[in-house]
Amino acid sequence: HRGYAELHPVVPPRTAVRRVLIFFGGTDPENLTGRALSAALSLARRDMSIDVVLSVSSPYSREVEALAGPHPQVTCHRNLSTLAPLIASADLALGSPGATSWERLCLGLPTIAISMAMNQNEVAAALHHAGLVDWIAHSDSVTREAIAARLKYTLEREDLSVWSAKCREVCDGLGTERTIKEMHDIGELQSSVLRAATD
Repeated sequence: HRGYAELHPVVPPRTAVRRVLIFFGGTDPENLTGRALSAALSLARRDMSIDVVLSVSSPYSREVEALAGPHPQVTCHRNLSTLAPLIASADLALGSPGATSWERLCLGLPTIAISMAMNQNEVAAALHHAGLVDWIAHSDSVTREAIAARLKYTLEREDLSVWSAKCREVCDGLGTERTIKEMHDIGELQSSVLRAATD
């Protein structure tokens, strides 16, 4: 999405957590969204707003909306064409280390990650080792209490701006354009070679 490349140079590093984004992908069959929202609400931080992105295919969307209902600082979103504006305005994300990882990195959004599929564990471990995400564990061993404890710890971190800036350095949102250019250049080179061979 072109919006990420355009926002990349203008979104400043985060300095404090005032807004949290919760998004666990398309279907979220284990209701990590509900677990994460419940954990965030258990901290009783009325000064912190929470954006929750729900998928139409999630079997728990009504349950999550019911949990969010009594809390005016929680906003539930559905059917979004892009996450870019929410990622840009958030200070911290709770999510999985899937494809959205690159969108969050591009806009310098620190993330507490929980892997949902076994094929995400290797990516999660690599991102965690590089200091780009704080990976708790795979979803089957993550409790609401564990999420709340990690969130509480993160809210007290003094190096949020360093973490945010480090994320931004990894991805600028222009990878697709560079790939297309490389493919175009290779195609041009092949055409030149073929022309030279037939002359």
